[in-house]
Amino acid sequence: MIEWLAQLALSSLISLVVGTTTMAILVLLARRLDWLNSWREPWLAAAVLTFASFCLGFLPAADNAPAIQLSLPALTEPTQAAAHAAVPISEIKDSPASLSWAFMAWGWIWAVGAAISLARLVLGQWRLVKLVRRGKPLPAEGELARHLGVEDAPRNMKLVLVPQRISPFAAALPTPTLVLSQWMLDNLSLEQIRLVVRHELEHLAQRDPLVVLGLQWMAALLWFNWPLKALAKLAVDALEQGCDEQVLRKENPKRRRAYAEAMLKTLRQTATTHGNDPVAAFSTQNQRSFTMRIRHILDGKLSARKRPNTALWAMTLGGALLLSLQPQLALADKVAEAFIHPLPNAKVTSSFGMRPWPIKDEQHNKKRLHKGIDLSAARGTQIQVPRAGVVTFSGADGASGEVVIIDHGNGTETLYAHLDKRLVNKGERVAQGQILGLVGSTGKATGPHLHWELHQDGEVVDPASQVPFFAKQPVLVLAKQ
Repeated sequence: MIEWLAQLALSSLISLVVGTTTMAILVLLARRLDWLNSWREPWLAAAVLTFASFCLGFLPAADNAPAIQLSLPALTEPTQAAAHAAVPISEIKDSPASLSWAFMAWGWIWAVGAAISLARLVLGQWRLVKLVRRGKPLPAEGELARHLGVEDAPRNMKLVLVPQRISPFAAALPTPTLVLSQWMLDNLSLEQIRLVVRHELEHLAQRDPLVVLGLQWMAALLWFNWPLKALAKLAVDALEQGCDEQVLRKENPKRRRAYAEAMLKTLRQTATTHGNDPVAAFSTQNQRSFTMRIRHILDGKLSARKRPNTALWAMTLGGALLLSLQPQLALADKVAEAFIHPLPNAKVTSSFGMRPWPIKDEQHNKKRLHKGIDLSAARGTQIQVPRAGVVTFSGADGASGEVVIIDHGNGTETLYAHLDKRLVNKGERVAQGQILGLVGSTGKATGPHLHWELHQDGEVVDPASQVPFFAKQPVLVLAKQ
């Protein structure tokens, strides 16, 4: 669970960086290239890439960058948690356990925010469906259809009239649906009605209702990602301006003013009546967007017709795949190679921390810091190397008996004591899973067992805070900076 939360935090950060970068580039380009404001594909591609950078982080990573996994047995075992009191505060703050608490906090915050955003979205869609179902179906063929200009509408399109004071909109529920209002019929001329209907038909022809719904779901799941929300809004603005251009291409240029007046009335109606109601699926809500659209309609300058750009989407897919190769780049300098269990079937008989000295000598029953974990196993049980490294010591060491010390790099060392037999020599490079020795009871020991210590930058660290001794799966250790 902790490893999933760690990846959630990392993917959230990556998506923010990707979203901010792509949005900044597009906004700067749009200031110099006005036609970019009506080309929907770059904005949609940027939004998809931002969302993909979040999702792809949960895919299996490359072999040289395994997924982050952390364990927290110290949080679930009272004896180990109490033992941490003997560790310096600075070490606790730098430990993966502290990071894990932050990961868990962000997991809860993200889950609550996503639940609220998704609930609002589902509620809005339910209201939309309810509105359409209560409307009056109109024939999409015949004289009325010709008057409204829907004779060339998409196949199987439904035409619905509602009494509410709303601007017309297109939706996919799941069939294509054009929703008109009695307010529109009463307040617009027939010419204006036909122009507005043409605008909504362009949305249906380009499947914009599904596009907007996808943007809404992405923004709801990544509610914290303000660049994604901004990209979704700019994409919707581009959808609107793109449909405006399509209408202007097909209509008499003299109708520009009538079209501008019709759009201004409907946009004002949406802004004053519905605010951010999801029913107003294609209506932008800020003054700048209103001004740009009306100016664009009256200007009469049409940019080159833009078709679906295969190269652009290929670049987007390539960027997404590139992000999926190394989703842990932000923590690459902190992630070390995975540890495996040195004795997978052994039991923990003594944990890290203060304990009474078990050996019957002058220190018997006096509390001392137990610098590692004792793993009980039968004499002669093979001990495997948890992680590749170089043997820096192999020999007898007083009360610890036969000892092997391995340097794993990045300031991480492990010590194996009370061995019955050592099978590696000083200076030897050992591979993960290689047998380093056999369990014994040499030195001062009460019975056959392995005493295993973990050192980080010269200081002892509780192995149970980083390695799950009750699981056989490998985990990762975060090296201290």
